Amino acid sequence: MEQRVFGPERKIDPKNQPRGTWREEQAAEYLGMRVGTLRNWRFKCVGPRYLKIGRSVRYLQADLDAFLERSTVTPQA
Repeated sequence: MEQRVFGPERKIDPKNQPRGTWREEQAAEYLGMRVGTLRNWRFKCVGPRYLKIGRSVRYLQADLDAFLERSTVTPQA
């Protein structure tokens, strides 16, 4: 199963997706953007939900997918 994701077109192989929580580098790659963008969004309290565990930031795939779903724009005919 291939997925088209936000940003530049990327094909994600589900077999290579990490389970559980994702580091910000993995989340940025999944979304097709830079880590700096995720950091800016966290500072501005926008973007996908995330977990703060000590000093570590982690993302759940379900939260990344929900963010992509909320970001989908359907053109009006």
